[in-house]
Amino acid sequence: IVTGLGLKMGMFPFHFWLPDAHSSASTGVSMILSGVVVKASFYALLRTVFLLFPPVSAGFTVPDALLMLGVLSLITGHLSAQRQFDVKRMLAWSTVAHMGYLLIGAGGASPLGIAGALLHVLNHGTGKMGLFLGAGSYASLAGNRDWRTFGGLGRLFPRETAVYALLAGSIAGIPPLAGFWSKWMIICAAAEKGAWIAALAVGAGTVLSCLYYVPFFYSLYGPSEEHGNVPEPGTPFPSGILLTVLGASAVLFALLYLFPGLRDQFLSAGSLVMDPEIYRQSVRVPVAP
Repeated sequence: IVTGLGLKMGMFPFHFWLPDAHSSASTGVSMILSGVVVKASFYALLRTVFLLFPPVSAGFTVPDALLMLGVLSLITGHLSAQRQFDVKRMLAWSTVAHMGYLLIGAGGASPLGIAGALLHVLNHGTGKMGLFLGAGSYASLAGNRDWRTFGGLGRLFPRETAVYALLAGSIAGIPPLAGFWSKWMIICAAAEKGAWIAALAVGAGTVLSCLYYVPFFYSLYGPSEEHGNVPEPGTPFPSGILLTVLGASAVLFALLYLFPGLRDQFLSAGSLVMDPEIYRQSVRVPVAP
């Protein structure tokens, strides 16, 4: 069961299908695949692990395995994304990396780690949907998906590009945007468990993200390295309103951490996930005599 769910969420080493599927689908489908579908598989994995394999204090446990696989997913995804010039394929590999963050949060086996993972589900879900939406719009304007041909689009569409940068910054974990707080919770949970390699990997993920997002944005504002279409001034940006709405999530979801009451709700949810008996009681259906 765990292997099957790991395959569906793109967990290392079962991630081989995800970059091809998410990059070759239409923009709308890519948004749903990366923003929703893999998160549903993660939630099912989370429930399965803590329902069937409750944490124990000794030996190599299932949460320990999730920590290890999370680090491998994170590193593999980020390093592979740095080698991509197809913007949708770059974002697809980034999704593999972010599945690693979720696994590390779950592997922390604490309310804080699971709360961080659940918050990151929201942050990455809305953020990556916005990034795929913007990527499809840039590709439509340039006539292809090679981000080296996007030169000048940032100057033509400054507002939309600023929103896109906000989403990318949140996904990368730049403070004080939403993605930073969920990653910070995951780092703290891993450190409390003594999993310092995992904690350092999450922190290093921000740097690794910048190594491919910064060249991408430099291309948007710089000259085109390859030949691409140059839109006429006044050309509307495709789906600009929806992109702005998704971009607002990078700020609004930060409030879930900054307001103590909302943060406590996520910590409470993390505690509930770890208690299999509460879950059994909530889904138990009375049988008529």
